[in-house]
Amino acid sequence: MKKNAMFILVLMFVTVSACDDDSATCNDGETTCSGDCVVLTTDVAHCGSCTNACEVDEMCVNGQCIVPCQAPLVLCEATCADLQTSTSYCGDCDTTCDNDQICVEGECVTACEGNLEYCDSGCVDLATDNDNCGSCDVPCGTDGFCLEGECQPLCMELPFERGEECLPCGQSSCCEEIVQCAPGSDCNDLITCMEVCTDNDCQNDCVTTYPQGVNDAQVFYECFNGNCEIECANGMCGSTLSYPNPEANECLSANCCASFNPCWEDADCAQCIMDPSTVGCDTNTLYDIYSTCQDTNCPFQFCGSDLGFAQIDCNVCVNTNCCSEVEACAGANGETSYECSVCLSGTGPCATPGLIDAAAALNICLSTNCSACTF
Repeated sequence: MKKNAMFILVLMFVTVSACDDDSATCNDGETTCSGDCVVLTTDVAHCGSCTNACEVDEMCVNGQCIVPCQAPLVLCEATCADLQTSTSYCGDCDTTCDNDQICVEGECVTACEGNLEYCDSGCVDLATDNDNCGSCDVPCGTDGFCLEGECQPLCMELPFERGEECLPCGQSSCCEEIVQCAPGSDCNDLITCMEVCTDNDCQNDCVTTYPQGVNDAQVFYECFNGNCEIECANGMCGSTLSYPNPEANECLSANCCASFNPCWEDADCAQCIMDPSTVGCDTNTLYDIYSTCQDTNCPFQFCGSDLGFAQIDCNVCVNTNCCSEVEACAGANGETSYECSVCLSGTGPCATPGLIDAAAALNICLSTNCSACTF
């Protein structure tokens, strides 16, 4: 009887020892915890170790207790990742973007510089891009443009005051009676945004330099209260001249050509209604087409805007008396050429070839230095 009892005790010892032997009872990758074979990397009751149990709302991933991922996040290596934007898990859990890349819609693309953002069309400025205004895929359409991330009408009148600083078109409000337009647009034939100018800045080159996005009309401008405006708009021909614009029937009877500086190259300027009986011009002849009167009348070639000169008899100005108390430029095309810098008191040609073609160009040299004429 004692021998049987001893045999049973030995058998029980061997059986218990066999249960505690992991290699004997558990599969590869499993661990015995309290007599059970578990996988420590995924078991919520034994997560990472036999004594670590996860909370009720957690799951065991790679031996760590984590909260389950919420859509659209996806679990990648114990991390909840957005496969559309994560550079570590771009598109799937196995794709990592390079250091100079970002993840856009699940694809690794080259990162944009500065304030640019990546959209379908590439790197864009969301503040000004007409196809991606404020955010990607928000177009302003053909009748609008993007300004500070918001779509604006292509042409819009704005509340502003004269003298307000005008920045390039599309970046700020403009000045009184000016229309704001998208770059390259022509809004009701008006001037668009302009930069602040100073005296003389606008003379002759304002079309290409100062108005930003000016319409196609090749007109000339003067500076008025910090704004480039069309010459003659305030009753003055040229920004530094004191001669009033010609009005109907107010041309001097014998000296209309020399009594004021005419408006030129601008069909919108005031007309000079000549007196046919004294100067031979047709009624309502614009100054920019005054070439029909060249044979008998002064060609307006006054070099200098502030000269104190005597009035010239228009009937004797051309060919024989160009320099009489006035610095006059005449030109080529078969005409006698005259020296701009020398004023002869009598008649006869000046010595040096002139700088301006009086008959063809009818341009006025507004510089005090005739050598600056470029016409």
